Amino acid sequence: MTVQTSVIIVSHNNFENTTGPCLKSLLRHQGKRDFEIILVDNASQDDTPQKIRDLAAGEEAVRVVINKDNRGFAGGNNDGAKTARGKTLILLNSDTVVPEGGIERLSRLLFDHPDWGMLGPVTNEAGNEQKVFTRSKDQDGIIGEGKEWCARSQGYYFPSERLDFFVLLSKNRSMKV
Repeated sequence: MTVQTSVIIVSHNNFENTTGPCLKSLLRHQGKRDFEIILVDNASQDDTPQKIRDLAAGEEAVRVVINKDNRGFAGGNNDGAKTARGKTLILLNSDTVVPEGGIERLSRLLFDHPDWGMLGPVTNEAGNEQKVFTRSKDQDGIIGEGKEWCARSQGYYFPSERLDFFVLLSKNRSMKV
């Protein structure tokens, strides 16, 4: 497998409501991806570390880092970035559900625009101009509306003074690109 993108997820407790659904959304489209997943657990006090290991077992593209101390969001992402092999780094909040093909489309977009330093997608929950409004309240409906919104806005991009870090893409500067 050629690794183009490294997706880093920092986890701390509450696997069933955060990291579990996030990881499952990434693994759902197995065979259609050229990205690795690096799961960093920040000293969870519940059964999250074992559930991460169980879900990652047998998944070639998933690597697990278990921290003995809670290093916070920045420290956990730094720990993941140290092991990243991809040309693109994605910092992905553990409570984010990724639609099919989302990682690949965003990674390709970043490399199609070499003058961009970082990239963040739109979402139904953001504190800036990345927010799009949805009528649906359930996950499938929200993702469906997001797909419609993206289909109608192909080629539309806008600069932002501040990106919400629910999903953040950056080129891996330690890699030869």
